[in-house]
Amino acid sequence: MINFQTSFKRLFLNSRPTNVINYIWYFSVLLKFIIFILSCDVANGEAKIKEGGTIVLTLAAVYVAVFQIVLAVAGTFILRRMPTSFAVGFLLGSIILAAQQNIVIFASFRSFYLPRNKKSHKVLSGFTLFLSIVYIIFALFLTTFRDAVIVKRENMNARPSIESSRVLEGEIRTSFSSMDNTKDDEVAKNGIIA
Repeated sequence: MINFQTSFKRLFLNSRPTNVINYIWYFSVLLKFIIFILSCDVANGEAKIKEGGTIVLTLAAVYVAVFQIVLAVAGTFILRRMPTSFAVGFLLGSIILAAQQNIVIFASFRSFYLPRNKKSHKVLSGFTLFLSIVYIIFALFLTTFRDAVIVKRENMNARPSIESSRVLEGEIRTSFSSMDNTKDDEVAKNGIIA
């Protein structure tokens, strides 16, 4: 029996898995930008109800455009700034949901169109199908190499900045250290908090 996890790891043994995941993600962001433009074009064409456009396809095109942009921003934030296990799991669930949604959008825009919007509907449906395939590949890679991507909460600030190292050394004083320390001295002497 073929073990896909070890096959993926052997295939990308020479390169870092986080780089491969980032390349796939940024490629999907490029596709999302293209789908955003195509969705706006389709929504503009469908918004002309007088000529026989449907409000349902207009809303679907607007929803696709907004959802792709929100997913691009959220996924980039999660991968770059907050790769905790919860956030990566949330991203994986969102990616699977988006892949299924894109397959439904592919079927919807491939089947229902007006003769004057036939080309834009087919192009949008083709890109959504391609993006759902990219999402599935991304989800497989992220699931396989999640240990390389996930950073534990305590290690997120492991690399101290110059300011925090100076604070630790006592070179920079905060507003709390410049306060009047007379009450602290009384507490230290008497052991009583007034």
